[in-house]
Amino acid sequence: MFSEISSPILAISDHKVRRILSSVYAVIVPIFLLLFARSLVDDAYIILSYVKNLSQNFQWGMYAGMPANTATSPLNVIALSLTNFFAKDPESSVWILNSLVYLGMYLVVDKIAEKKGLPIYSAFTICLILLSNPWILSSLGLESILVILFFLLCVLSYLNKNPDLFGIHSGFLFLARPDAIVMTIPFWIMGFGNKKYRAAAIGLLVVLPWFLFSWFQLGTLLPDTFFIKKIEKSWGHYSFANGWILYFRNLFLPESIVSILPIFFGLLAACATMREKGFWKKPEVLIFLSGALHFLAYSLLRVPPYHWYYIPSLFCFLFASLCLLLRLNSSKWIRYCLFVWIFLSLSWSLWPKKGDGIFSSEMPIHTNWAKRDHYKAMAEELDRQFYEGTYVRCYCEIGTLTFFSKNVILRNEFTERVDYISLFRYLELNAREFDFLRSAFIRFNFFHIEKVQKRYPNLPSPKYSIGADPPNPNSAVLLGKGSSRWSSEFSLYLWKTEGSPEKDH
Repeated sequence: MFSEISSPILAISDHKVRRILSSVYAVIVPIFLLLFARSLVDDAYIILSYVKNLSQNFQWGMYAGMPANTATSPLNVIALSLTNFFAKDPESSVWILNSLVYLGMYLVVDKIAEKKGLPIYSAFTICLILLSNPWILSSLGLESILVILFFLLCVLSYLNKNPDLFGIHSGFLFLARPDAIVMTIPFWIMGFGNKKYRAAAIGLLVVLPWFLFSWFQLGTLLPDTFFIKKIEKSWGHYSFANGWILYFRNLFLPESIVSILPIFFGLLAACATMREKGFWKKPEVLIFLSGALHFLAYSLLRVPPYHWYYIPSLFCFLFASLCLLLRLNSSKWIRYCLFVWIFLSLSWSLWPKKGDGIFSSEMPIHTNWAKRDHYKAMAEELDRQFYEGTYVRCYCEIGTLTFFSKNVILRNEFTERVDYISLFRYLELNAREFDFLRSAFIRFNFFHIEKVQKRYPNLPSPKYSIGADPPNPNSAVLLGKGSSRWSSEFSLYLWKTEGSPEKDH
């Protein structure tokens, strides 16, 4: 191993190798991500609608004058908005911010690898595998990459035995995605001795400003999506626990296999090193436990199997496996396998799909009914149908349509609090059936919702609706058709719900 050789000449060479690898990675990342910058999933455009509104109007919500709390990651919205201040384009902001986050991830992984005595090429290998992983790549624009970065910072703080930094990074991890905080539990339990409560207090101080703003100004402590997705529950017989099977069926089988196969090699490496002294206290094992804990928590919540929900667990399993593999430095076949796997991952991610050029039109793995460009064309058709400021009820994926439509204000539980307050009433009525803790949590979370309701503007009922299944197909207007690898054909219709049109069709 290079790090074990103390020769000054080789030490300089060692430093040069690190610089070369990091420079190569810094060139690869923005070029690679640029190929997918216009193929974001629909939920990413919900975030970008927040970014556009925050940048232009300094308001929290998808539309000006309609406060909402459906951005799961406040940190992602704020970071993208700051990036957008310079980029002046939310989609470009995704590319810029995620390129920077991936570069930051490389620096942190390199520090962890150096701390653990892993080979000099470890950070380059691990980060290229993560960059080209189809499952992780498909979350571009969402908060998943930020979650990975701050979790890695928590791991580094644990290795450095620094409870203060661990608390700070844990707080930012919570702001990146609240449920991701469960990933820090194994490290919090195993580290810091009597200073662990200090770490927890520092983490709470980091998130406290957002808690206060969200509770008093938006009416809830947690994002609305926590309850919206919980009420949605499952897709037929599939929930989070077994929903990953959907992705391994015909549609995304190769991408899914490419995404997870290194885990099996990591399990073999774990078996090879399991008898080592202190194996069960190794950071790799704690990281694996973090992923298992996140998977268990989501399985118990029975949320729908959206592909990005699996990424925190998938990352933990991948990272732990790769670290265990790279510890077996004497095995050349492991190095060869890893670099072959990088080649396969990059090749499969970049391989042109039907109808694609050099730039991908959709992510390797997703569950959207139509591609980004299809939704953009439908949004433009909506703008031709209506004057600016027209309210339309939305019964379909809302993110991309909201982002691109200039005239229409789409309304559902993601864009306005009226529907969400109805959801609160449902939870309030059913709180008696819950146990004491769940009932108390619901009442505490919604403590200020009625005050927010009084401040909420009285919006007129939408006169039109859009969706895939109009109640009367004969009177509905076809806005456009689209398709994706998930949905072979999708048709979006417009129909009148009450009143008369603002503009002739």
